[in-house]
Amino acid sequence: MRSKILFLIPLLFSFIPSHSQREESTVKGITYLNRPARNINLLPDSIRIEFPDQKALVIFEMNNVTKNSGVIEHFGDSLKGWLQAIRRSSSDLESPKRAEITIKENGEKKIIIYVAPDVKTYLTVKENAVTELLPPGWEISVRAKDYKTYVYAQEFSALVQVANQNFTLAVEKIKEDIRMNPLRRKTLKSRIILKEDKVQYSEMKRKIASDFIVGTASAGLGYLGDKFYPELNLNVTLRFGGRFDPNNNKVTFSYNNLFLAEKSTDGSYNTHINSFISVAWNKNLNYRHEHPLWIGIGAGYLIQNRGDYFKGNTFKFFISKDVGNVSITPELYMTDDFKKSLLGIKFNYTF
Repeated sequence: MRSKILFLIPLLFSFIPSHSQREESTVKGITYLNRPARNINLLPDSIRIEFPDQKALVIFEMNNVTKNSGVIEHFGDSLKGWLQAIRRSSSDLESPKRAEITIKENGEKKIIIYVAPDVKTYLTVKENAVTELLPPGWEISVRAKDYKTYVYAQEFSALVQVANQNFTLAVEKIKEDIRMNPLRRKTLKSRIILKEDKVQYSEMKRKIASDFIVGTASAGLGYLGDKFYPELNLNVTLRFGGRFDPNNNKVTFSYNNLFLAEKSTDGSYNTHINSFISVAWNKNLNYRHEHPLWIGIGAGYLIQNRGDYFKGNTFKFFISKDVGNVSITPELYMTDDFKKSLLGIKFNYTF
């Protein structure tokens, strides 16, 4: 989903009159795709601006629409410059084409123009009636550090008209909405229709960053000092979402039970349960991919001391790495009031 094809999704819209009451009331009988089929990129804020008169649309996806609103406000001027470069490099502006524009941090721009190998028209049919017509046209994908932009128009001349539109109207509408309802950790998904130099319709939706409380149990095998031991844990995890979602940070509180076997004076072995209360903070370092990579750090305190393995105040410090449901945790134990240290490692499976 992160390949270049993401930037070439045919996010076209319909020019067929709709019979839906909602669509007729919001866009006066002309239907549009409510949302792109996919995101251009995994960015939190999405601003979709439609131009019915030009049969065109522009979609911005941003890290932070508040900080990057200037990109939208001055997009017309940027588009004019790109269209001039495309016009100079292409002799055929009538046929549908797509262009990829990469903007580097130093301001340098790289433009690649493709001739569409297959010209397709997409139809959506509902109850034996055509509700959406997706005609072939010009597509421009823009990639920069903090934002992605997708532009569609049925004809090149319509792109020129879009470049002359007043994008400030959309920015003012967005800023007004954010002033009334600050984003904070929420993401913004908006749809704005500009027609006759005014905002004809706007829809501002927010997605709240989701937090979860998860209870789990884990069991495993550890090695501490000079012996192996089984371990059983009860865990309560608080998972925190962010503007980028999903939940890429978590705090885990654990009740750790170490079953340590010790040899008595008569030669027999007794199993003693030593219990720790620990807390760990974990970060997902692979949040843009399907499989997470959790790395965590934490500390624990001995609350139940049985046998002679630990003495006095005992703490442990650890780092952990999760591979699926299996965690690998090197540990440092400080016992006997910090006078003695022990190194250990354990492997746990979470149910």
